[in-house]
Formats: sequence, structure tokens, C-alpha cells
Amino acid sequence: MENQKLEALRAETIRQLRDIQKKKIDPAEDAKNLMRRLIGRKLPPRDLLFWPTGMLMLGLAAGNITSAEKEALAAAVRNWEKAGKKLYYPDDTLSGAALLTAALLNTSGSFGIKEEFMPVLKQMKQFLDETPRDPSGMIIYRPGRGNEEILADGIGMSAMFYALYGRVCGDTASAAEAARQLRLYLDKASEPGAGFPFHGLAGEEKKGLCGWGRAVGWLLLGMAETAAALPDGEENIAERTRQLFDRILPYQRKNGLLPWKMTDDLTEPTDLSASAMTGYALLRMRQQGLWLRDREKQYGVFTRKLKDGILKQTDENGRADGALAECLGFGQHPQHYGVYPWGQGSALAFLKLAEQENNLL
Repeated sequence: MENQKLEALRAETIRQLRDIQKKKIDPAEDAKNLMRRLIGRKLPPRDLLFWPTGMLMLGLAAGNITSAEKEALAAAVRNWEKAGKKLYYPDDTLSGAALLTAALLNTSGSFGIKEEFMPVLKQMKQFLDETPRDPSGMIIYRPGRGNEEILADGIGMSAMFYALYGRVCGDTASAAEAARQLRLYLDKASEPGAGFPFHGLAGEEKKGLCGWGRAVGWLLLGMAETAAALPDGEENIAERTRQLFDRILPYQRKNGLLPWKMTDDLTEPTDLSASAMTGYALLRMRQQGLWLRDREKQYGVFTRKLKDGILKQTDENGRADGALAECLGFGQHPQHYGVYPWGQGSALAFLKLAEQENNLL
């Protein structure tokens, strides 16, 4: 049953990736956009690599990649190229992090992922290098909107891309930039006493919830890859990652998942996406030899319970249910739970790694 669900999850994620991009390039959307223009509404960019796409791609790229998954990744890139090859925001580089993950974790070279997508990855690297920073040097989440807001989402995704680019391409400066972004954010956005990070920053002011699960998940995705990308002897990011895991683990519920925000209130719902993102980052640390022996049992128990919980949330058609809806702004978290790309992709990414690490859990 477990293998059947995993295969169904792969197939459903491929379908969702195809459909999410199709909607962006559907002629019907052009007609809708024309109507939006006529009534004076601002049009969303035709961003084929926006972060929900990137999370679906990460699910396909993680662990052992099949030929169908590789073709789905290539098709997503081709669609973006046909649409003009434009990057809009820093979180577009999550899709690049997925491609780099595929290159890093599939070392046989049978898919030629690094070589095939190198022009795309170089474009993303240049885009991220040129993205405006705030006065302290942190990447602004939505430059051009008249503010310099910094979000955990953007820092985590950017750090993940920089760290993986550094490892795959032998670029030590990119790995160092990943670490710099994370240190700046964690130093400024965490609650006093090295507690959970807030969702964002506006200048010196902390914004949004402290300990929002998915914000923590975004940071951990970047931290886990950055910890492995840094030179030997650079332990700061690795240790801060382990400390953050240690603060999260006590909040795991009986169903194996984490609450949508880190709270002891058992009436608050759990969030599949935050749970799977955290679990994926934890297993990436394990794969890279960054667990400590005294935490091995504790982390193993957490990941086993999480695996069981996510499998229970996945139906026979491969749809991973129970992810919190999209955040609408600082502190604005509509309490709707369902099947969303960020839950689907993160669930697949985690379960594929868990399958690889099964003998270790």
C-alpha cells in the first residue's frame, strides 16, 4: 500500500505541475485578462515558475527520479522558455533549486540534468544576484512594490538556490551568500532568546506571526542545504539548524504532523505543508551527515511518525490533503485546508527521501 501511494503521488504531482502551468498559458486566461484590463484591475504576471510550481518541481526532483519525473521537469522549463523566459520574483528560483536538487541527488548522470538546464540556472543566479537588497543586504521579497519587506519565504528559497548552486557548480561565493542571507535574517527576525523566527521584517520591525509553521519550513529548506554547502569547520548554520529542529520536535501531534503555528493549543489544526517541509529538511541533514549521534533516536522517531501521518493524509489517487491555504499577508492565514501544490510537492519530496532512508529510520 505504501509503494502504491507513493507511485500515485508521483503521477498526481506530474499532473498538477502540467495543469498549473497550463492554466497560466490557457487562451481562456487571455480573455479573462482582457476583461480585467477593461475594468482597471491589475493583472498578475504570467509567471510559469512561481513558487507553487517550484514546490511541485521539488517533489519530482527529490530522491530517486524517474524518467517520467525528469520529463515533467523538462516540460515545465520548456513551457517557461516558450512564454518568454522571464523571471519575476526571488521565489521563482525555487524551481531552480528543484533542478539543482535533481542534479545533486542523481549522481549517476544518466539524466544529464546539470548540463541540460545550466543556461536556465545561470540566468536564475544572475537574476538573484541583481535582485534589490535592503540596507543590511537582505533580499527584498517583492521589489518594486514601494517597500523593503523581507520574508522568511524569500530568504529560505533564495538560500536554498544559492547553496545548491554553490555545490553543484563549485561556486563558493554562492554558498557564502546563502549563509549570509540566513544569518542576517535569523539574527534580526528571531524572537529574543534565539526562539522561533517571525514571518518577516519591515526595516527593524518584526512582522507577522512568530513560529508560523510554513515560514519556519521555508527557512529550514534553505538552512539544511546551506549547512552542507559551507566549508568544513563552518558549523554555525548547521548548529542553528539543529537548534531550530530541537525547538520544533516537541510540537509534533499524535497524528505525526505539526500545527500550522508552533503552539501548545491542541485545538489548532495541523498543516501538511509545514510538516513535510520540516521533515524533508531534516532528512536532507541526515543524508549529508549533519545529524548528531545524540539526536539520532529523537530525529528518527519524529520522521517515522511524520511519514505515517503524511501517508494517512494521502488518498489512493495520490492527492496529499491537509495543507494550509496561501498566506495573504503578514498575520493573514485563512484557515482553509486542502490539496495545494505546496502540500503536494513537499509531501512527495519528503516521502521519496524517507523511502531512501528507510533503513536508517
